Amino acid sequence: HNAVVCAPTGSGKTLVAASHCSDVIRKAKAAASDGERHKCIYFVVPTVHLVEQQGNYIRENIINCTVGQISGDQTDTTLCEQTATNDVVVMTPAILVNALKEKDPQVKLSDISLLVLDECHHTDKEHLYMHVMNFYLKQKFEATGSKDSLPRVLGMTATLGMGSVSSPKDAIDHVKTLCANLDASELVTVTEHCRELYQYVAHPDTELKSVSKRMIKDPFYQRAAKMMTEIQRKSHLLEKPYEHGTQEYETVINQHRVALEMAGDHEALFYVNVLICYNRALQVYQDMRKEEALDFLFRKFSEVATEAEGNSKLVKMIRNERENNVDRLQELQEVHSFPNPKLEALKCLLLDEFKRCNKAKGIIFMKTREFTSALVKWCNQDSELSQYFTPSRLVGGGSETRGQMTKAEQLQAIRSFDEGDCNLLVATTIGEEGLDIPECNFVIRYETVTSEIGEVQARGRARVRVRSSRFVEIVTLGSANEAHAKANKYRQKLMTEASNAVRCLPQAELLNEMQKRQLERLHKLDKQTQRLQAKRLGVRASIVQLKCKQCGIDVCKGSDVLVVDNFYVVAGGSVDAKINVKESVNPKYGKVGKIYCKNCSADWGIMKQFANGIIVPSLKCDNFLFYILEKPTVIKKWMNVPFEVQKGSEDDL
Repeated sequence: HNAVVCAPTGSGKTLVAASHCSDVIRKAKAAASDGERHKCIYFVVPTVHLVEQQGNYIRENIINCTVGQISGDQTDTTLCEQTATNDVVVMTPAILVNALKEKDPQVKLSDISLLVLDECHHTDKEHLYMHVMNFYLKQKFEATGSKDSLPRVLGMTATLGMGSVSSPKDAIDHVKTLCANLDASELVTVTEHCRELYQYVAHPDTELKSVSKRMIKDPFYQRAAKMMTEIQRKSHLLEKPYEHGTQEYETVINQHRVALEMAGDHEALFYVNVLICYNRALQVYQDMRKEEALDFLFRKFSEVATEAEGNSKLVKMIRNERENNVDRLQELQEVHSFPNPKLEALKCLLLDEFKRCNKAKGIIFMKTREFTSALVKWCNQDSELSQYFTPSRLVGGGSETRGQMTKAEQLQAIRSFDEGDCNLLVATTIGEEGLDIPECNFVIRYETVTSEIGEVQARGRARVRVRSSRFVEIVTLGSANEAHAKANKYRQKLMTEASNAVRCLPQAELLNEMQKRQLERLHKLDKQTQRLQAKRLGVRASIVQLKCKQCGIDVCKGSDVLVVDNFYVVAGGSVDAKINVKESVNPKYGKVGKIYCKNCSADWGIMKQFANGIIVPSLKCDNFLFYILEKPTVIKKWMNVPFEVQKGSEDDL
């Protein structure tokens, strides 16, 4: 049967998968000697970082096994090459989806003996895991298809997740749907030898620490809020008051942004961006110190000024705003501010951990890269903490954004933590899922409340067994984060009860429920495809005009855009005179530079270099307005444009 294995972090799920892979390989080699064609095992992981980690693990635990690896940062190999020469190929889901989407004749589901989906709780909604299984389910129900030609599926996870469900019935439905999405008629959990498992899997002491927020009478907060109110008044953006420094405020402001972009009101858009900068600075101030909030604000204004180079009016507005308001906040640098209660609580926790064990090591999870840098700075500047803790950051990579880390830097940070050169990792959520981080004594989530899945994974990092470990969540008293953290505890209880209920269902009943859900999903996918095709039949690409969302200049026609290897490019040099190019220092995936509007410096996308050496602009869909019969439309993804984008190849460039 296809199966989902759900067991705690550190219990050996990957070893179970490796053992099963070994058995499949042994049988496949025996069958190959009888003349059957070669079949490969696909081991799919959700992130690039896990490709190498799980590939190495399989090599170490399966004898006489060839293992290939492929992810988006590799351009020297293809999936069909890896499939032909290896027993197991470890990859990210995008690699498999792209191969199946392009209908590569050399990559078929029927050539896969076993499909392993690591962290399989992602198989839901629009995640790439779900796209992989959509291909599987379509083939399963095709009239000409055969279930025997499909691979077996093995899903692995520490938690099934509950999404937004809040009742036992909905929780059971959620688990049934996950089983249907994975076509897994067997849900495997640990039911025997639970006491023995308990000895090897850590169960940290958990605590939800609710702390009062900073005083609203603080001078820094009051001056920033006053400045924001004045901008709102003169720009007529908000009719009723919203609390500054909150996510609700930013959500409301962003709703204005969409309307202003379509109206082409660039002055009002400037004020929207300024208000968002101030609001985020106040969010930094709520969680950190005044110094970090000012650093953030000055850096953001410097970035905006750099992007606006060439637009004299915008540059003047930025300079005026900085001189009239931002510099006035700088004057408060020497003014006394009230201490941050959350930082005080965090400091007490860290010092308490060191008193409990002078060799203590731990992880603090933060919301963003900005916050990891701020916390490391705070820790190094605190006279007490700096005596005991040597902090280091662990964050993800990405586009040319401040504070990213390369894969080599991430591995070095983990190695330093393992060897004791660093005893405090300050990480974003990249450290929660899958990465092989050494055992630690404590895990703290500092105003970082995600789903119950994230909590289970973060808690699993506190797994020192020689003494009790700790898992603490620090949140603001009475906040949405506090309510969310409490709801996560309830959802974890729901998940356990729901998984037990589904596991005990008669096999025939579960199979019937799964098939019903699978057919409903395929019907929904067909309807979506039909609606999009019908919409596109009514709009010719040649009548669609793309305009810069920020300044409104004409960019190109819809008919000028080609889709080549999933990049939406404009060939022939038709936009070259309208862009400025900033070359990448370390180009990856053929992305050799960023492109900006020559008129207003708005981000338009990237310069893409293909295998044949041709370099062309690749446009980012949501940075443009699409004018159809003079009516502007904002579209976030190319797959949703209301016209047929012409498919091309490298030869067409």
